[in-house]
Amino acid sequence: MARSQIDTLAAFKAKGEHNRLKSTLLRNGLIGNDDAIVSFVIENHSLIEYSKGDFVITEGADDDDVYFILAGDVEIISGKRVIDKKSSPSTVGEMAANKAGELRSADVVVKSNTLICAKITSSTFRTIQKEFPQFSVRLSDETEISYRRKIRQLSMWEKEEFSWFGICAIVSALIGCGSGILSWQYGLSVTTIAVVSLVSASAAFVLLMLSNPLFAYRRIFQLSAYSMVTLVFYKISSVAFELKEITLPFSLNVNIGPNFSTTEFAFSILGLLLLCLLAAYRDGKFDGK
Repeated sequence: MARSQIDTLAAFKAKGEHNRLKSTLLRNGLIGNDDAIVSFVIENHSLIEYSKGDFVITEGADDDDVYFILAGDVEIISGKRVIDKKSSPSTVGEMAANKAGELRSADVVVKSNTLICAKITSSTFRTIQKEFPQFSVRLSDETEISYRRKIRQLSMWEKEEFSWFGICAIVSALIGCGSGILSWQYGLSVTTIAVVSLVSASAAFVLLMLSNPLFAYRRIFQLSAYSMVTLVFYKISSVAFELKEITLPFSLNVNIGPNFSTTEFAFSILGLLLLCLLAAYRDGKFDGK
């Protein structure tokens, strides 16, 4: 499919008020609709056009120019694996420019048929940071989101390693087996051994899943949601648990039933709901949404 006339290099070179160039730059996340920053970029930029497959940035290179994507799409590749994709009106190359002397950390390859960028030097980029503090704040936020996304993708897409879920399943299964063997040595019944193994494995699995820093907030959300469902049954059910066959140094008697007051129930549900919302919000921020 032929590219639109509005996305040609000539369209961005139009004289006058730089309408197409200016409107695209204003939508850039770092610029944040700031006319003063756009004017500064326009005064110090150069337009460059690339073809599909071209390298805008090469991993390990020592150049540090910054590219504002005006039209087209790119893939960011590290270790022969695509770790991110960007399109207009995003920015690439800002990490190296932000830290003078740092080598490029990934390849940036043109994915679309053509790519048009407004390039500025790292010196110009750092001048914008000094002159416009809000630009630096947005850059810091964008860098953090990009870094976290890269960590998540590299962790989840690495086929040579076990997933965190697989590791948790294996470790919790071993813990369950160990608990079962220990219970068997105490001469407990087959039923009790099965219950002890299942409970210990399940508890270990939940704790290990929650310890994954990439999904901690998501697991907290899920656990809170499950707790709310359980709490509903807690309120409407009457169940008594007694632990027999195992001699313990303390007495265990859990009674779940109508004694749980409506006020306690309401506050518990409200607390879990707030925890769910907070965890969902933090998980969304972690994903960069």
